[in-house]
Order: sequence, then C-alpha cells, then structure tokens
Amino acid sequence: MRVDTQFAKQSFTGLPPWAKGVIAVAIIGGIGYIAYKFLKAPGKIKEGQGNRQEENSANKDLDKLISAGKGPTLSKTQYLQYANQLQSAMDGYGTDNGAILKIFANVKNEADVLAIITAYGIRKISSGTWNPEPNYEGTLGGALSSEQSANELGKLNLLLAKKGIKHRF
Repeated sequence: MRVDTQFAKQSFTGLPPWAKGVIAVAIIGGIGYIAYKFLKAPGKIKEGQGNRQEENSANKDLDKLISAGKGPTLSKTQYLQYANQLQSAMDGYGTDNGAILKIFANVKNEADVLAIITAYGIRKISSGTWNPEPNYEGTLGGALSSEQSANELGKLNLLLAKKGIKHRF
C-alpha cells in the first residue's frame, strides 16, 4: 500500500495552527513516553531479579527446616489461602491491617511463615483507582513493607517474636 505523501503534506499544511500544535505535542509526548519506558526497563529487570532471589531464599530456608523436622504445621492449600487473603488485604486503596495480623496469628513456627512467603510468591498489588502511588509488584515482604506503616510492621513483628519466630518483615 502506497502512502500519498503529497496528500498528507497538503492535509497538514491546511490545518489551523492550534491543530498543528496538538499534533506536535502528541508526537513529542509519544516519543517521550517510549524513551521513558526504554530507560526504565533495566530497573525493572534488577527488581525482578531481587524478588526471585528473595523467593528462592525462602524456599531454601523452608527446605532446611523441613529436613530438620521443623516443617510447616498446616496444608499447602491453607498457605495458598493465606497468601490470597494477604493479597486481598493489601490490594486496592487502603490496607486491612487487622486481616494481616489475624492471618499471622495462625502461624505456629518459622516454617509456617516461610510457607506463606513461598505460597505468596511474586504478586502485583494495586494501589487503587485514582491513587497516584504506583502499583507494587514483588514478594510478600516487600508488599508488607510497601503497604504498612512502621507502626503496623512493628505490631506484626512483635506478634511473631512472641511466638518465638525469628523472621521479621
């Protein structure tokens, strides 16, 4: 298909000045957006590598505890349910800190915490409609740190410490 450049040139020159300005701004904006995405891509790759390392570390630590006879006390299904409930508690505008504490009140040992982290994996948390905060994508530890205040994280870590669990968020 051949584009008639003469027709396109005549169409553009025949536009009022405000329309030419709008087209120019749209073209410059599009180029700027593409450049922004291109420059941001390496940071996303590094962030993804860090998330995978954290996830792999949790898996290895959980395997060590299982080998030592200090395994999880609940079923894999229950850990997946907890992971889904944690995502729901943090997804969207606002965080249900009470729901997060209730979930972690059910853990009995270090292996339970690691099993929840493993079941959670890497997920995306929406910051909510019209919220200027960017969405978060990463591990449970990162999501909790992103979604909770220092005071709320302190409450969660205190709950774990009272149970003799060493893991902290």
